[in-house]
Amino acid sequence: MRRILLSSLWLALTAVAVWGADAAVTESSTGKSFPVSRRVATDAGEIEVACVGTGVRTKLVIKVYALGFYVEEAYRQKVRPGWQKQAPTIDRLQETPAFFDSLLRDAYVRQFELQFVREVEADKIQDAFGEGIADNLPEMKSNPQVAADARRFIGWFKNTARENDRLVITIAADGTITAHQNQTELGRLKNPVLARGVTGIWLGRKCISDSLKEGLVTRFYR
Repeated sequence: MRRILLSSLWLALTAVAVWGADAAVTESSTGKSFPVSRRVATDAGEIEVACVGTGVRTKLVIKVYALGFYVEEAYRQKVRPGWQKQAPTIDRLQETPAFFDSLLRDAYVRQFELQFVREVEADKIQDAFGEGIADNLPEMKSNPQVAADARRFIGWFKNTARENDRLVITIAADGTITAHQNQTELGRLKNPVLARGVTGIWLGRKCISDSLKEGLVTRFYR
């Protein structure tokens, strides 16, 4: 099976959306902008993903990065009516643990785009990602392959993130995880279980920030 394409082809397809789109979603506290939608090249062809929310990661009240969360548009259209029946408003949706559990479990293309507002050392990024995965993925203790792949994933982030750097983590429907820092691919691996753990960093029951988690789905019904 061919792997998700996120090298030069992916960058070419998304460059207009990332850096030249007219319609954008702005994270208000940092002023960082994210395109409303973009297209990602996958094994199944180009997939449209939509920004369903943004937020800001803070550490001791210091802003670290703005985050945009992208969801495969076809998936969002498919599941939205059902969730609107259960949770008619975004406020209700944000209070529905089963909804966030489905975002971890379901098979769909998703992206997390981090735009840094300050310099962050590599070891701090690695520690944050490692803790987030471990907190949200019990399989880390019982599945050696998941633990090994988690170490590989965390090892990708060996470079300091400078102010205005962009870190994009893409997860394909088959559980292939790819990361880019600006225009450089950091790594690629396939592990659907680990994909849940990576998603859980921001959307899990023990996520890195509850307020950030809520912000990442504010546009889910649009």
